Formats: sequence, C-alpha cells, structure tokens
Amino acid sequence: MAYAGAKFTHTLLRGLNGEKGVIAPTFVKSPLFADQGIDFFSSNVELGPNGVEKIHPLGELSAEEEKLLAACLPELKKNIEKGKAFVA
Repeated sequence: MAYAGAKFTHTLLRGLNGEKGVIAPTFVKSPLFADQGIDFFSSNVELGPNGVEKIHPLGELSAEEEKLLAACLPELKKNIEKGKAFVA
C-alpha cells in the first residue's frame, strides 16, 4: 500500500506541476453513474494543475463486464452512503 500511495503521489505531483497527459486510475466524485445515485467511481482521470482535469469514460465493455458492472453498482452505492455517514 505504501508503494501504491507513493506512486499515486508522484503521478499527482507531475500533473500539479503542469505535465500534460498525466492519467491515473482514481476513485473520485464522478458524473459517470450519478444518474443512478452513485456519486463516486473509479476510472482513469487526467491530472493537471487544478487536480482532476478530466474524467474519462469507461470505454467499451464486453457483455460479461457489463453484467459485472450492473451487479456491483448497488453494493458500491451502499458503501458510498456508509462512507458519507461515517464522515458526517
């Protein structure tokens, strides 16, 4: 976990320093599934001087991936609500 944290921090600093095209998978407040009440999701984001500059869509998913995504979204929503309640 320490290596992952250090790697992400290095990537984030590259973006904050103005390097172009810095993309990292990140769990962020996201519009991707907001219409289903899911405020946060992990996807590739482009990092820049202002933090998250762009949230990339998931891209094309196979039928199996679509099925897995549909199965995980309700549980993800519950976990997000639990997290929000914890910090409130």
